[in-house]
Amino acid sequence: LHPRDCGVVPPAFCLKCRQRHPYNAPFLQLWDGERMSRWRLVAVIMVLLSLCGETLATASQQGQPSAEELLTEALQLVRLGRLPDALLPLRHLNTPRLRGQLTSAWQRRLPFLLAAAYFQSGDYGKAALHFERVRDSYPELRDYTLWYLGEALRRLDRLPPARTAYEWLLDAFPDS
Repeated sequence: LHPRDCGVVPPAFCLKCRQRHPYNAPFLQLWDGERMSRWRLVAVIMVLLSLCGETLATASQQGQPSAEELLTEALQLVRLGRLPDALLPLRHLNTPRLRGQLTSAWQRRLPFLLAAAYFQSGDYGKAALHFERVRDSYPELRDYTLWYLGEALRRLDRLPPARTAYEWLLDAFPDS
């Protein structure tokens, strides 16, 4: 945490003191059981990033970070494998004002990134909610969406819905 204890892990843009702080936090330690899942998710997000040829619409109120700045910050954290840290800028991007500044492609990708960040932070309830919203609206990653939806529901001990998500995955993608 930075000196003012805003709760932001550097190098994030702090909304409390409105400053960008230098990096001084250690990398997240991964448990052996989560390593494969985390890197698989990072690989999916890297595919999303490679598909991005669009630019963001620019508009920002003075003193507040623009959608482009927040997206850049979130994507830097994702590239470093720090999805839980990317949650804060992704949540800010998900507000109507900032979401409207994104290109249509990023408006479709944002809910998946948000769901993935919730999943990696251990908030499986919110992850399941966001993966459920993304399920039909983002067909390019429907197989990953269904798998993570099933995993989030299983970790919430909601086994019948988790089984349904896995069945949808196997029906739509039998080679998964």
